[in-house]
Amino acid sequence: MTTTTFISYSWDSEEHKNWVRKLADYLQNNGIEIILDQYDLSAGKNMTLFMESSLEKADKVILILTPNFKSKSDSRQSGVGYEYSMISAELFEIQHENDKFIPILRIGNKQSSIPKFLTSFVYHDMTRDDRFNSDAFELIRIILNEPKISKPSLGSIPNFEIEKKDPIVEIASAIVSKQNIERQKERYFESREAAQQCYDDLQDAFAQIDKKATEYREKTGLFFSAEFKQWRLILVSEGLSLNIYYSHFSPGYLEKAELIITVWDKPLGLNRDIFYFKGEEPVELGHITFIPKVNDKIEIVWTSSKKEIKISELKTFAFEMLLEYVKKAKNMH
Repeated sequence: MTTTTFISYSWDSEEHKNWVRKLADYLQNNGIEIILDQYDLSAGKNMTLFMESSLEKADKVILILTPNFKSKSDSRQSGVGYEYSMISAELFEIQHENDKFIPILRIGNKQSSIPKFLTSFVYHDMTRDDRFNSDAFELIRIILNEPKISKPSLGSIPNFEIEKKDPIVEIASAIVSKQNIERQKERYFESREAAQQCYDDLQDAFAQIDKKATEYREKTGLFFSAEFKQWRLILVSEGLSLNIYYSHFSPGYLEKAELIITVWDKPLGLNRDIFYFKGEEPVELGHITFIPKVNDKIEIVWTSSKKEIKISELKTFAFEMLLEYVKKAKNMH
């Protein structure tokens, strides 16, 4: 069954309107029927009638929250104010079991961007552009009422007398609990959501390494530089380079994925077609290969034979690994 969703937002700027249309396109392309003024409203059409009919027709209503949206909503100004008057009236009727209105924080924070009547409702955070795909995917879950973590079926009340006397029940319960966790881990590992989250986190880590390279170059007496593109990053210091490469069988899945970190004796670049004279080719000084797995908290971690890290720890690990080889090179000369 198709879920029809109306998007309510304020015309803050062309950039904001383009972002709203990008979100609408993403949802429409992933099975959510979208009602949006940019799709459906043109010169000569009745704007008030469009807002009224859209709110009545929609199964779900997305509210894109910004400081301008809050200001117009609270003061009941312009189209946003009129929409919000209708929305707040309907919300008042269903506030204890709201399943229709979905607030999305796009710009600002709770104090600056959320209208008074919505302050008690949980919002979906979409303030980070680098997490657009994973946040939009999570929004689809919210629209379709498909939570990432499902509530288990209600079991029977235990017989406390038997539980006290029979340790087998406790052992069996632990086994069943472990089996359930393992099934959740397997489903998440095989999902496109996990692969997208991994890619988003990797891009965030690459950006942090690039930023830290500039910071460390200014704060220390060592030279640092970094550059990255999609699946690969090069970090250079004192004539050595560290290469991080995300190898994957399919970009949409984590099966056969690897995170390969290699240190070379020369400052390399992202262009791997550089010509070297014979005898001057880069020499590999060391490498480590990580493979992904899901821990019991349903998080992706990367493991090797000697170490386990999260992508959030990659920034520190990369600099530490490169500097270990820089120290060895300094000692050699």
